[in-house]
Amino acid sequence: MLTQHQFEKAHRKIADLNDAFMELVNHPTNPMTKRDLAALIKRDPDRYGRFEGFLDKLPWACDGHDHHATTVCDNVGCRNSGTCALALADYVDRRRR
Repeated sequence: MLTQHQFEKAHRKIADLNDAFMELVNHPTNPMTKRDLAALIKRDPDRYGRFEGFLDKLPWACDGHDHHATTVCDNVGCRNSGTCALALADYVDRRRR
């Protein structure tokens, strides 16, 4: 059984990660992107998987223009063109099964 101190410490750790995540999402000059979050989820799904719902909300960051979850970039030279967006969608689908 957890002591009150252990419970508060665990709760604080979760709250700190939530706060840090929201700070990254809302950063004024370098906000988190779908690619960033997908990489975090892939690297540590137990820790970052709870933020998977944000994948639908975050923009694609690519070469000065933004894309949203349902958009596949067709801008020539964009680092998120076609296959990256489709690969991310496939990854999210596999995680939801």
